[in-house]
Amino acid sequence: TSENTNARANPNVEYKLHSELYQTQGLTETVKDSVLLRQALALIMAGRLENAQDLMRSNGLSWRAAVMGGGKPFGYQKTSSLQGLESKAVGNPNRPLWQCMLWRQVQESKRNSTHEEMAISALLCNNVKGSFANPCLRTWEKALFAGVKAMVGRTEDALLYQQSTMTNNKFARTHLENTLDMAGMDEERLLETLASTPYPEMAMQDDDPFADATAAFMIGQVAVKALLQGMQPTLDSGNSVTLRFVTHLILYLDSTKADSTGSFATASIRWELDKIRDPVVVKYIQSLAARELWNLLVLYASMLPSQTMLQQLPPLLAPVTNPNDRAIIVKQLRELQPGHELDVLRAVVQIQDQSLQSIQDVDDSRLEIMQGGESDNKIMKALGWFCVLDDHALEAIIYSNTVIRRFILQDKLDLVFHFVENVRPSTIIEYAEKNLEDDDEEMPDQVEIQRRTSAFSELYAYESYLRAEQGVVEWHKEMDQTAVASQSLQRLTTDSNMA
Repeated sequence: TSENTNARANPNVEYKLHSELYQTQGLTETVKDSVLLRQALALIMAGRLENAQDLMRSNGLSWRAAVMGGGKPFGYQKTSSLQGLESKAVGNPNRPLWQCMLWRQVQESKRNSTHEEMAISALLCNNVKGSFANPCLRTWEKALFAGVKAMVGRTEDALLYQQSTMTNNKFARTHLENTLDMAGMDEERLLETLASTPYPEMAMQDDDPFADATAAFMIGQVAVKALLQGMQPTLDSGNSVTLRFVTHLILYLDSTKADSTGSFATASIRWELDKIRDPVVVKYIQSLAARELWNLLVLYASMLPSQTMLQQLPPLLAPVTNPNDRAIIVKQLRELQPGHELDVLRAVVQIQDQSLQSIQDVDDSRLEIMQGGESDNKIMKALGWFCVLDDHALEAIIYSNTVIRRFILQDKLDLVFHFVENVRPSTIIEYAEKNLEDDDEEMPDQVEIQRRTSAFSELYAYESYLRAEQGVVEWHKEMDQTAVASQSLQRLTTDSNMA
């Protein structure tokens, strides 16, 4: 529930669950009491009873804190001191009387008591009927919490009653009689009880995957298997929150497969998991890409088998153009997919290039708009994928050669100069040469040596060609200036002769 989520958000914060707590000083005692009880109820349902007691004490309601703590079983705790081991009494010796008192309070439901106060009393004394009838607990999740707590409490009371000090306690016997309907109650019967309550809001909704998963885990292996088998409609719903929940549920179940002693590690459940695990993760990373959550994409893609990851991830990364996003992705690939990052990046660049080529091949009007503009710009900036890590410099050189070759063949010399001077980092050649020297000591194989030799040979050839082209351009400029000067001198001579 939302109250439970807020209560768990940060256990170290001094109970700042809602802004109302900041405003208690100016409130009347009745309103202040109601606000604090609402916060205490949220803490109790989050399993933080001691925090709820501290909240009451810090607001001058120590008597409420004492009432809330009356359910602690009585006993002796041994502590060490300078004198040796000492026994210290802990808990409430009159616990059965306290339980009967709260039970009666819930049954009578005094008019001056708030719903929150009655809900707290019902939860603490395991009064399931009182909990179900309370408006504060009238949702499936809250009622389920009340039922499970009562089951555990009934078991605890029965064990304590077997002690010699409790068998003659009439209040202990009375409370066991009060909770007789919880004797022998199990999770499946509890869920059936919730479904048959007269309150529609407490029934489990048919299209609620969170409730389905909770119920399945409570019932056991058969229900978990049925949950997995019926997962497809939930995946097709298109709800990102539901998909996130289902993905993490599947990954958790998958993590239990290796534990042969785990309660869910049966062969049938493993088989169902193997069928849906990868499709679920693929759907989730597609959802992350659609919402441009690039910082999470590689993390979840790394949970796929390598072959599936290489097929699914590159098409999702192709639209990424922001340098910062690319840097995050490349570094995560290095960390989470060591040995595969270059395979992914090559595939990303290839997919991007193929998509641009398909646009040019299909739509000539689109091609005219993109010539020298959007298409060429994307081709040049794709180099950025290989410029994040220094040891990718050789790949950057190879892709740079590809871009230059393409533009030269397309007679786009101005784009070649723009690419070399403004887009391609000047440091990649230096990094590539340095990495080449470092790797020579490790004796790379002949194929890799040939690949590097070809890349640098082509690079140096293009540099020579561009220097020659630049020289030709400078020569034309000089000739043009000389021609203009000659024409000016000829005009001055003609004017002088005429004079």
